[in-house]
Amino acid sequence: MATKHVEALFGPYAGHIIALEEADAKSAIADGWARDPYRLAAEPKKIDVEKAAKAAEKAARRLRGEEETKAKPEAEKTKAASPEPDKGGTYKTRQSEAKE
Repeated sequence: MATKHVEALFGPYAGHIIALEEADAKSAIADGWARDPYRLAAEPKKIDVEKAAKAAEKAARRLRGEEETKAKPEAEKTKAASPEPDKGGTYKTRQSEAKE
């Protein structure tokens, strides 16, 4: 497979020239987080910084061989063990155990 050099503009590789597979390099340039370091830019195009930064992070994880993490639903909050005053609940502590 052919590789192509790109200069990362965002993410952990920002400011570095990295080698990517040609298809990944084209995608990186299209996503706006990288540019072709050997081609003169006639006019800079407007880049959605947030989108480019997210794409750069995703690509960096892929380059490092990390698995993609999907958004996990928030876990339900667990209630701390405490007596419920309206039910007259009690619980033992070290001090109450000593009194018994």
